[in-house]
Amino acid sequence: IKLQALCRGLMTRARLLVQSEAFGNSAILLQNRWRSYLLRERFQSTKNAALRIQTAERRRRCFSNYYRTVIGIVYLQALYRGFHARQMLIERAEAEDSATLLIQSHWRRYCSQREFIAFHTMAVRIQAQYRGFLI
Repeated sequence: IKLQALCRGLMTRARLLVQSEAFGNSAILLQNRWRSYLLRERFQSTKNAALRIQTAERRRRCFSNYYRTVIGIVYLQALYRGFHARQMLIERAEAEDSATLLIQSHWRRYCSQREFIAFHTMAVRIQAQYRGFLI
């Protein structure tokens, strides 16, 4: 009986030892998995934060390039409009100058014609008087 009790005690202790090792290994495995999960979550969080920062920087650069392009286009449009307005002003001034010149030319021709007619009639009168005709 004592021998049987001793044997049963040894077998029970051996079984408990194996179970405790298995339980200990399970706890270690569980802790390992939990730490891995936490590390993956922390890495994913860091990665997402980096992606958000990169996205914001790309958005800022794109907007900056777009804004510079728009400012450049507006500047070119202003230059062209100014050039066009100056050209129109020059053409209008030239047209006014040519109109002025045309009016002056017509006036000088009219005055010359009047002067010519006056000289012509005076010459005809002088000739008529010289010939003895009265006009």
